[in-house]
Amino acid sequence: MSPSKKRLKKYTPFMYIISLSLFAGLIAWNSIELPFSNPWGVTGNLTVMEYNPASEFLRYGVFLLLPLIPLIVMYILNIRGSNRFYFAQRPAAPLETLRLPFWQKILYPGLFLAYTLVYALGLPTYHSHGALDTFHEGESMGFAISYMEGLIPYQDYIFVHGTIQDPLRSVIAFRLFGQSIGAVRTLESMVAVTVILLITLFVLKNFRYRPLPSLITISVVFSLLIKGFVDINQVLFIPITVPPRDITTLLFLLTILFLHQHLQRDEQNLHKTRFSATVFIFSFLPLATFAYSIDRAFYITAAYLILFIPVYLTVRKISKSLVRQYLIAALSGIAGGIIFFGIIIRGAFVSFVDFAILTMPKYKELMDGFVFPIYDLKFLFAVVLIALNVFWMMYKILQEMHLSGNQPVFAIVSLTRKYLPELALLLLSVFFFRSALGRSDWEHVSYSLLPVYLLTLSVLLKYYLAPVIIGLEKSKTTHWVLIGLLGLFLVWQGFSNLNHQTISEKFPLQTSDQELIPDNYKSAIHFLRQNLDDDAYFMTLTSEAMWYYFVEKPSPTRFPVVWFAMPYFYQEEMIEDLENKNVKYILYHNHHWANAIDGFTNQEKLPLLMAYIHEHYRHYYSFSDQEIWVRK
Repeated sequence: MSPSKKRLKKYTPFMYIISLSLFAGLIAWNSIELPFSNPWGVTGNLTVMEYNPASEFLRYGVFLLLPLIPLIVMYILNIRGSNRFYFAQRPAAPLETLRLPFWQKILYPGLFLAYTLVYALGLPTYHSHGALDTFHEGESMGFAISYMEGLIPYQDYIFVHGTIQDPLRSVIAFRLFGQSIGAVRTLESMVAVTVILLITLFVLKNFRYRPLPSLITISVVFSLLIKGFVDINQVLFIPITVPPRDITTLLFLLTILFLHQHLQRDEQNLHKTRFSATVFIFSFLPLATFAYSIDRAFYITAAYLILFIPVYLTVRKISKSLVRQYLIAALSGIAGGIIFFGIIIRGAFVSFVDFAILTMPKYKELMDGFVFPIYDLKFLFAVVLIALNVFWMMYKILQEMHLSGNQPVFAIVSLTRKYLPELALLLLSVFFFRSALGRSDWEHVSYSLLPVYLLTLSVLLKYYLAPVIIGLEKSKTTHWVLIGLLGLFLVWQGFSNLNHQTISEKFPLQTSDQELIPDNYKSAIHFLRQNLDDDAYFMTLTSEAMWYYFVEKPSPTRFPVVWFAMPYFYQEEMIEDLENKNVKYILYHNHHWANAIDGFTNQEKLPLLMAYIHEHYRHYYSFSDQEIWVRK
């Protein structure tokens, strides 16, 4: 039997398992539904449908797990010793075993990073580009006013992303470049460019600086990155969005690669100081990420907790004397992460836990969730890709179990030494998609897909196409072509992006606020600045926290974005603040889309608060479409 026919015979049962299981999961998807409950009176698309958003997570879990059941059964039954054929040892990946010439280690990274830099300069910065976005940019700049006034995060004002992502990045930008919208956009663009560079560094390190698989991966990822507005009906796949807050995600993945490199060595070749530093960062980043992005922090922390034991067992296998060093470095990293987070949130741990862990997860999807459109091929493709990656990893786990004689510890150690980067990418892929299931529009799906594509390309290029890649890279012609392509890409992107217009839009330090503030906002801003006394407050009902930056006064309530205050007890809290503080003016309404997010008005979302405002405030004046109310 020829090798190709032998491989086909080997993988045919797996193809049947995957196809039939995923088809069954697709059929069963809509039949999985949990009971609905809405005790806090939240209003959103799912509450109108009386649909429990947790059903989406259960459906997703079943879809991913269904193909694993027959695979595990197949391994356990081992009919006629079939495991020797289906779970046989594959040769080590050539990409990891062959060394590169020194000149390639110098030339290619330089070309890749130069190309990435000029490419990243042309990418619009996520929610910090073009017309002023008073909702999304206001989530940072409006909250920054509260932070600079000395108010305590979560205790005195509520936000949903993270202290650095929301108030603190604007505070830092103001201190570095002066207080302006352009300053915040400049800092965010600097972080965004750094994130794209980190993607390239991860790809290069993951492929041991081999140029061909690195170029393929970077080309695919960059071609999928959003370069502007996307009509989802006009694209084959959902594109990738990489928000600047993913800087900690990329740092965590890079740390995994360095840790993996340490774990592949024996004790004599292990640099213990570097190993301890790597373990410290590996343990520091998950908890420190809570300061930057709460959702990313939950996912990275979950991945860390799962990876901690396999890494521990591998360290113990290398040397029992190394275990103490590993645990000390890990505990130091955890403590460092907690201390860093505590400094950023000004010690408000209790308030953080109360909102971010105990309260917000219980109502966020009821407030802003959608039913995941599984029968839309673009959305289905994303879930199928994750399911295929999960299946591949389970196959590798069973393969290691077979090779170790069904000794779990030996199997875990072997798996960790071979596939730690892929395991980390898989965990992040599975966990990140929780955000896509929570608010299932294409934008939220798109910024959950980077680990999925990185893992898929890593598996294909490192473990299945490696012989072809190695063969091509042995030819000098291939290297001349690769160098030519990288040079061409660099020159092309340089001509496109290295010009005054692109740079000034990316880093608009010289652009004044007056140039960016919409004309229909200026008269109302001028009026409020002139008529708000030092002891008087202003509140907006439009969910545009940017207004607190405009008037340079903090929100009088914990909810600069009133959309977040939907639970009845938060509305009652806002009413109490209006009673006790001198809130003179209220921006009642304007034409901005945030007045009716997902089509629901404030009267529908915040009935208790709106009833109080109608009783105690009256219409005062309208500046263009800005409707100002005053206390009676």
